[in-house]
Amino acid sequence: MMNGTSNHYGDQMTEENLIAVDFEPIREIWNKYRLENGTIIRHKFSLAQVFKNSTFKENVFYDVKLANTSDVDIVPTRQESAVTEPVIVTQEDLLYELPFTPVFNKPQVYELEDKIWIFIAEQVSKIHATKKIDKAGRPVYNLQVDAKISIYKPE
Repeated sequence: MMNGTSNHYGDQMTEENLIAVDFEPIREIWNKYRLENGTIIRHKFSLAQVFKNSTFKENVFYDVKLANTSDVDIVPTRQESAVTEPVIVTQEDLLYELPFTPVFNKPQVYELEDKIWIFIAEQVSKIHATKKIDKAGRPVYNLQVDAKISIYKPE
């Protein structure tokens, strides 16, 4: 949990004034990126927790926790690497940047219990090959990805 983060009004969002909010996934999908060698990398941000700030009456603020998940769909043959488990990638493990093309990229969509909708769009800026492979023998890639979170309240 957080100790407190400041919003643009200078007030504190603390554990004491955050209320957990239930949510339902409306659309939770894998976004896909193709590397030049044919490898397909799947990635998604998933909503893990949502908290509503109970301090503000006129403006509602949400604290959102995300889970970051990646997987490799199609893997051409690759040179031998050291098998590691769990896979933790450090700066020293990065080999080189890989050109990629987005194949499918749509936002995740969730509906909160108070009829607010949250959209999570991702933007992958870089993909790196690493020295690592996972327990199943697949190469591990490092994605630099940002999440853009939008909140929508229907009238």
